[in-house]
Amino acid sequence: MTRFDRLLACADFSLSSEFALARAALLAQAKAARLTVVHVLKRGALDSLHALFAPDGGPSLQQGLVDQVRGELDALCRRLASAYDIEVADRVVVGAVIREIVATSSACDAGLVVLGDRGAGFISELVLGSTTERVLSSSQRPILVVKRQPRGPYRRVLIAVDFSAQSRFTVELARELAPAAEIVLLHVFDVPFETRLRHAGIDEEKVRHLRIAAKQAALERMDDLIARAGLGGVELRRVLHHDLPGTGIVDQARELECDLVAVGRQDKGLAEEILVGSVARHVLGFADTDVLVAI
Repeated sequence: MTRFDRLLACADFSLSSEFALARAALLAQAKAARLTVVHVLKRGALDSLHALFAPDGGPSLQQGLVDQVRGELDALCRRLASAYDIEVADRVVVGAVIREIVATSSACDAGLVVLGDRGAGFISELVLGSTTERVLSSSQRPILVVKRQPRGPYRRVLIAVDFSAQSRFTVELARELAPAAEIVLLHVFDVPFETRLRHAGIDEEKVRHLRIAAKQAALERMDDLIARAGLGGVELRRVLHHDLPGTGIVDQARELECDLVAVGRQDKGLAEEILVGSVARHVLGFADTDVLVAI
């Protein structure tokens, strides 16, 4: 059994959702995994529909809508199962979107939750914006946000590391998800308070030496991470890049033509606020590639 023997994909019948389902199906095929596809009907929208049409036809109209969605989802899952020769289960649930996705992922014991990067209909807010941050904050399972139509297995994965305890897990998760992909191990570094040092009158040469020292320290920590993660004999590209973390990750992924970026989510507290509120959000919002958030 592998970490990805059970997968959950979220469907809303949009084009972005089709990309996510195709990627989830490819992964299920490669991992011989069971795929569950869930569609969430937003409770508030159904309640509004009931209030609008009650007392004439409210409940029957609600049930008719649920039945229609169930039929469409069943047909979609049958097509996926046939096209990819995989086992696919489907679920239509009614409730709050975030809560139901998290609850369904737990009920399915999913090793990965797969989402599209744009929604439609009842889950239009799912990925980008405050709802995504709530998904990341609420989920205890890795999340894959799909931005592109899949063309096959991932070819080159950029793994962003900060040498925290989470970095090793991010490396392991990305390698298991994309075992045949070329690995780019990226650390984006800076000199602490570099701008303030300049404003304080520290000359540029001194700042340059501090930057060299920071890069050397990062290189040593990169070597240590490679050894601890068992990558000593693995062909990979090490990249140390001076920039702001979110910007640097997005720019390097684009420059190196990666098709997957993996970032880690820290535990709750200041570190999570920095990562989820800034780095992961920036990567999700601006990366051209699929994004794996290791949780």
